[in-house]
Amino acid sequence: MSSRMKMDEMIKNRFTTRLSGTSLELRFFPEAILRDTAEPIHTFDKVLQYIADRMYDFMKTHRGIGLAAPQVGIPYRIMTIDMKPVERCLVNPVIDDISMDERMETEGCLSLPDRLFIVDRSLDIKVSAWTPEGRRIHVEASGLTARVIQHEIDHLNGILICDKGSELKKETES
Repeated sequence: MSSRMKMDEMIKNRFTTRLSGTSLELRFFPEAILRDTAEPIHTFDKVLQYIADRMYDFMKTHRGIGLAAPQVGIPYRIMTIDMKPVERCLVNPVIDDISMDERMETEGCLSLPDRLFIVDRSLDIKVSAWTPEGRRIHVEASGLTARVIQHEIDHLNGILICDKGSELKKETES
C-alpha cells in the first residue's frame, strides 16, 4: 500500500464520523457546510499536516489565494493562504486586533463562482493561530493579505461574502 493510501486510510479512520471521505471536493453556495461554524482542532499530528498540505495544493490548483476547510467539506478551523507573511496554513485562527480603517473592495470566492461582491474590510489585522505542526504563531497583516484572512475566517464562522457585501451585477451582452 502506498504512503498516500495509508495516509488516506488514517484520515478516514480518524475522522470517519465527520468526513464522508478523504477526497477534497469544492462545496458551493448554498451547501449547508458553508453555513456551519467550523470546529476547533485539538490534535496536531501528521494527519493534520497532510490535510493542510492537500488543502494548499487544492487551493493552488483552483487558482485561489485562500481556502477554508469547510469549502472542501472539512468541518474544522483550518485555512490555507498563499500570501506573505502567512506560512501557508493557519489552524484555529483568531483575530486579536483589527484596525478601524476599512476599505470597500471587490471580492470573489471559489464557493460562489462567477460572482463578485463589494465587501468592507479592515485594512490591518493581528491574528494568532497555530501551524499544523502545533507551533503558536502571530501574524500582522495588511491590505490584500488582511482581506483574505478575514474572508477565510468568515468561512470558518459560516459567513459568506454574499452576507457581507453587495453583488456586482454582470453587464449583459446585447
